Amino acid sequence: MATRTDSIALIRSVLQITGADERLTNTEIGERFDEAILRFSGDFAKRSKYTSIGNGNMTYRLPADWVRTVSFVEKIEYPIGFIPKLFVDSNAFATEEADETGRAVTGTSGNDTATLTTASDAIFYRKGFPVTISQGTNFDVVYLADDGNFSTGVLSLSANLANTYTTGATVSIDDYVTFTDNAPSASEGFVLHYSTSYVLTDSVDDVPSTFYNPLVNLASALCAYSISAEFGDHIDSTISADVVDYQAKSLEWRTIGENLEKQYNDVINKGDNDVVAHGSYVDVDTVMSDGRSWIFHNRLSR
Repeated sequence: MATRTDSIALIRSVLQITGADERLTNTEIGERFDEAILRFSGDFAKRSKYTSIGNGNMTYRLPADWVRTVSFVEKIEYPIGFIPKLFVDSNAFATEEADETGRAVTGTSGNDTATLTTASDAIFYRKGFPVTISQGTNFDVVYLADDGNFSTGVLSLSANLANTYTTGATVSIDDYVTFTDNAPSASEGFVLHYSTSYVLTDSVDDVPSTFYNPLVNLASALCAYSISAEFGDHIDSTISADVVDYQAKSLEWRTIGENLEKQYNDVINKGDNDVVAHGSYVDVDTVMSDGRSWIFHNRLSR
């Protein structure tokens, strides 16, 4: 199993920035490594499944490992338990990146309501929205049982809170998926097929072994670009112009980065300027507006 610590050391070895010539700190290399994992996750999707039971609403919280810059919903199986499996039409659901603003609440009452400090903020909260109420290290994730009350600022919750909250707590809306034509009931379930980010820490590694070295090359390339930028921005009037050719050094490190990035792109079959889509749905119409079939993909050939 690869580890984050070993990966940082390997990146140093690839770039030969060890000992006195470190150039980047381990923290900076770690940041580039995290960027590389996210990019790799977008280029080579890590597919996952999330099963949920309905609650009569059309809106449901996205999985905890949903990553905004990487994740997409591939398909939704609903209702579950059928053979063959049934899937929701791609136009019958949508994912929403919620407003993460944590709006203040004056406290909770009876464990199933929360009151917003500014009553008019209730306009942002609608029935079925998944929300997180938090204060300090305590938090609860629940759904709204009704629209927020614009006059009183009261939010009705679908379940009792495990914690009690006072002035200083906040409530925020979580990212969610919305069914446009269905509202799964408590006796129904659905399976969300989605993509997420790979994880590589000192204790967890789910990056496919065949892609580990290309991932290290990509992280090394990003580090090289950082070093190139550092030389490019360097200004020191106390150093004679002929002591260090910063422009040449900047170009040298950029070339190193480009070569390493090309090695990564070659492995995942991505051209230098290609953009790999996270996912796409294609609706191929088989009938024109006048009722005739399209000549190149008519109904008889499908």
